[in-house]
Amino acid sequence: MSAMILKGLLVLVVTMSCVEVNASVLHDKARAGDVSYFKSGLDGLDEREPITGQTPLMAACLAGKSGVVDELLRLGADPSIPEKDGYTPSHGVAFQGREQAARVLVKHGVDVDEKHAD
Repeated sequence: MSAMILKGLLVLVVTMSCVEVNASVLHDKARAGDVSYFKSGLDGLDEREPITGQTPLMAACLAGKSGVVDELLRLGADPSIPEKDGYTPSHGVAFQGREQAARVLVKHGVDVDEKHAD
């Protein structure tokens, strides 16, 4: 393999790693309920985790972090983005029994009666 190809592959791997690290930080902060982290209006609000396909909004909904759910929706996070199995944040709050997070979704006009494809 030529040095040029190896260099290109290295750049690709480093770039992909940076995207995954950023996604991991966003999702970890959402799960932890760190509202202040999202107050600055970050890019990547709808960034999906590589393995689960979850957005930070889905992660916050599943964890029951209603303050983060509220902030993400205020900043424009898309509540219609499904994770890898087709479940959306409204499904997530129902599955996990996250009543307060469900109330926040309703407050922002999200359809919590949405049906899953199957």
